[in-house]
Amino acid sequence: MAEKLYHFSHQLDESHYFSLTLVFDIPCSFCGLSIGGIGYACGGCWTFMHESCAELPQHIDHSLHPLHQPLTLLNIRSSNATTTTCYYCDETFQSHERWAYACNQCSLYMHITCALIPLPTIRFKGHQESDVAQYVCHEHQMSFVADDDDGRKGQANCFACQSQWSGPAYSCTSATCQNFIHKSCAEWPQKIQHPFHSHHLLTLQLSKSPSCRCCCKKGYWLIFRCEENGCNFSLCIECASDRKNMVHYRSHEHSLFLVENVKASWDIQCDACQKPYKKRFNHNFIPDEVGHTKSSLFRCMECDFNLHFLCGPLPSVVTYDCHVHCLTLVDNYANEDDFDESYCDICEEKMNTHFRIYCCEVCKYLAHIRCLKYEIMKILNKKDTDTSNDVQFWALKEDLMKFFKFRVEVCISHIASLTRTSRNIMDALSQQEKETLIHPFANYTSVFKSRHDYYRKLNSEFDELGSIDHFDRLMQFLQIKDYTIENFSDEIWWYTGEEGGLKVKENYLRQEVVEVSDDINGGNYKVMIPETLAPIFKTLLLKCGHHDDLRGRSGLTDGMRSVGSTLLSIVIDKMCRTKVEDVTMDHLKQWHFYLLGIQRITGFNLERYMYFLRRNLVHAYLGFKAIRSEKEMRENLDLRIAGPEDELQRRKKNREELETMASQKSSEMKDCLNKASALKGKTVVDKWF
Repeated sequence: MAEKLYHFSHQLDESHYFSLTLVFDIPCSFCGLSIGGIGYACGGCWTFMHESCAELPQHIDHSLHPLHQPLTLLNIRSSNATTTTCYYCDETFQSHERWAYACNQCSLYMHITCALIPLPTIRFKGHQESDVAQYVCHEHQMSFVADDDDGRKGQANCFACQSQWSGPAYSCTSATCQNFIHKSCAEWPQKIQHPFHSHHLLTLQLSKSPSCRCCCKKGYWLIFRCEENGCNFSLCIECASDRKNMVHYRSHEHSLFLVENVKASWDIQCDACQKPYKKRFNHNFIPDEVGHTKSSLFRCMECDFNLHFLCGPLPSVVTYDCHVHCLTLVDNYANEDDFDESYCDICEEKMNTHFRIYCCEVCKYLAHIRCLKYEIMKILNKKDTDTSNDVQFWALKEDLMKFFKFRVEVCISHIASLTRTSRNIMDALSQQEKETLIHPFANYTSVFKSRHDYYRKLNSEFDELGSIDHFDRLMQFLQIKDYTIENFSDEIWWYTGEEGGLKVKENYLRQEVVEVSDDINGGNYKVMIPETLAPIFKTLLLKCGHHDDLRGRSGLTDGMRSVGSTLLSIVIDKMCRTKVEDVTMDHLKQWHFYLLGIQRITGFNLERYMYFLRRNLVHAYLGFKAIRSEKEMRENLDLRIAGPEDELQRRKKNREELETMASQKSSEMKDCLNKASALKGKTVVDKWF
């Protein structure tokens, strides 16, 4: 340590030199913080400095700023600094921070501490372009760590991809350095050729300023850049790794890539609708269509051309498992009066006339683009690997002629149908037929009700199984036997439904009806079904293979057969929209009531459907009920363990007993859990369709 030194920040004359001395509670003229202990003092003007401040180099080379090196230590309070934000950490300079490393040519400033943080640099073995980059941390070595067991890096991000630690990585061995890099990121070659920029090679570089051309995010310190003169193309590690779907757009000379996590997508103008979303919608009210897709854009990597996902080249036709016909992409129909009150047949929410939709040209089935995004992505993913795929892709305003043709066909169909609706069919029923719909069990209603109440009372002891006060009931439920399962099945069987009997909802009564026939048996079987339900009933006829089950008893009128088929289609439709794990006892009782009621008034043979509800679904329902109740009981016990000591011991004992009993479930309960596991994630009628 020098006893006497001249400092570049204090060059008044030769008499003003700094000497090492003992200093207490005097602010450092360099950094503004108080000095306590050994420091430097100027004998000519009573100026004081920390030892560490006095030893800072006046100039440094920094790998994040290779353009105008070196950086110079400057007094930002006395200079004409136009910024007070650190280039490294993006934090503002505090009032006591007087000095910073800066570049005068580009107005770049760094905190002294930030500028001196050792950063990973790229070194190579040999001079061949094919050599793999080796990463080190300046003077510190980086050691290989197989798992995330380096606690010091818990709050840091990978130097390359800016994501948290996951999997094998190289970690800096210095206790003061937070730098680490994933092994997968460290193994990138120095030069790559990427389809986003295929005509030039991209070079791996340290840089913080450029944004990624693909996702538009900034702040990446390790990035692939094009070194050709006049080319500023940059690509982050994350986008270089991901496979993007490529589509061709007729109105643009370059290929487009679908990017799903674009930064600031709200501000990017779409070249189809000619506006960014921020000029079309208020931040406080974003349509669901935009909310689900706004960060996804079709982007050209060669020029500034972008299309919103809703406006971009989407498949002209998609198939949907819950609809028998193909769905066709059409532009918005804001001026079509008969669509003003239309609803999506998948999510049952109102259609937004500002956006394109998918619709069925046969039965006017409508669907949001967001509701079909999974099917759309399947087509896009398959397109690049299946050369035989001849699906056409249409962007906004490219398919107007196809849309107008579709609307003319629909209008002709409307005229031909003479606007016959389900209400017309209902009104044409005889008074006796209407009465059977209201009271499908006739004189047996009181018997049904008393039997249902009896089994409801038996089963009610298992209603609140997750409560701590019902611990013994849960233990009993986990040891359930066949006769108890039969009680639940009987409660379903004897349920009499709501007041009003079997009802067709108003939205179906207003719909026009279409004819559905049994083509397999020569078309002899015909019923009239609301347009949105017709595909469901048609699929039931085609796939279930028991067409005679739906013909009904002798003497059944065509009107009653059509009403019974409509009610059955409504029940099946609701089942199609319900996952097994979401099924409740109310669902099971209501569905069974409708199936049993339809069978009694029409003579349809629906026994196998009702048996499926009372057996397979009841087992699965009880299995999921056990899973939810065990989870709730564990959570409640864990919360109560923090209570008084006597309560604590009792609950701990209950907690241990729960684990023991959970592992000793009855064979019947295990069967229920197996049913639940096999049907998880499926809708109620996946087996039928």
